Amino acid sequence: MDKEPMTANRILFLTAPQSIDEIYNYILGKISSSIIENTLYTTIYSSGNYEIVYELLNKIIGESFTKYTTEEQ
Repeated sequence: MDKEPMTANRILFLTAPQSIDEIYNYILGKISSSIIENTLYTTIYSSGNYEIVYELLNKIIGESFTKYTTEEQ
């Protein structure tokens, strides 16, 4: 983000069809922002530890469903 070259050891792609339900778009947005905006989460993703990344994604998805359904009401 500081326009300096960097080495990438891992890349995470979030792909979805062009037309997806709004809730899935919301969840993918939450996952994307967790990578970019949260230093702790970025460190967790970089660790490559499957179990920890799995738990983090479960947490983000669960919270997103709860928050999205609450906001919709």
